[in-house]
Amino acid sequence: MVLGEPRSEQTRQLIGGRELALMKPGAILVNVARGQMVDEAALVEALQNRRICAVGLMSTRRSRCASRRYSPGPTW
Repeated sequence: MVLGEPRSEQTRQLIGGRELALMKPGAILVNVARGQMVDEAALVEALQNRRICAVGLMSTRRSRCASRRYSPGPTW
């Protein structure tokens, strides 16, 4: 799935745990949009539980170094 929506109140936290759970196992999420479209806690959980296999992010709320401690592997 590729996300590319503009930042707005309607797109904030657009993808959360429910939406990630509906994705096929092995799915890849690519977020090229800026803003907080994806619930990062739910994303980390989906990666750790191997619900999705990889993610590509344009930006995150946390700094890159801080996010690494949540990383299940080289996909973060």
